[in-house]
Amino acid sequence: AAREAGRAAGVELTLWNGGSDDLTPGMGPFRLVTMGRSFHWMDRAETLTRLDAIIEPGGAIALFHDEHPRTAENRWRDVMNEVADRYGRGNEPAISERKSPEYRSHASYLLASAFNVLEAVSVIVRKPMSVDEVLGRALSMSTCSPEKLGSRLGAFESDLRAALAGSGELTEIAGLTALIARRP
Repeated sequence: AAREAGRAAGVELTLWNGGSDDLTPGMGPFRLVTMGRSFHWMDRAETLTRLDAIIEPGGAIALFHDEHPRTAENRWRDVMNEVADRYGRGNEPAISERKSPEYRSHASYLLASAFNVLEAVSVIVRKPMSVDEVLGRALSMSTCSPEKLGSRLGAFESDLRAALAGSGELTEIAGLTALIARRP
C-alpha cells in the first residue's frame, strides 16, 4: 500500500520490512524518522541509539500519539474498552506495564538520548464516527487484534456492535500530538 501510494504521489520510496532491531547505519541517512503509536513496543533506549547512527546532523524523530479527553462524546471509547476487557484486554502485560509506576515516558527516554531537544505540536479534532470505524479502531489495537481474538473474533464484533447499538451518532474528540525530538 505504501509503495502504491508513493507511486501515485510521484514519490520514490525505499521500503524495508522489519522492526527496530533491524535498523542499521546503511539505511540512512535520514532527516526525519516518524513513528505512530509504536515506540512503546520497542526497546526504546536501544532504538534511539540505532537511530542516532542513521539520522543526519540536524535531523529529528517525530513520535505521534493521540489522547481522548473524558467527554460525553467519547463514551464510545469506554464502551469499546469495556468489551475489549471482557475479551482479555485488561490482562495484557503491555497494558499493565504502561500503568505501572515504574513505566518511563517516551520523553524521559528522549531526554536521555542524542535527541533531547523536545517540542510537542498538537491539534484537537472533533469528527463523526461510524460503528464500523469504532470496530476497525478496536481491531487495530494489538490487545484485541483479529490474531489475538482468533476464533472469538465474530463474538467480539457482535458484542461491540450490540454495546454500541442505541448510542446514536458517534463522535470522536481527540488530541493528536507529534512529539518532535531534535539534536541540540
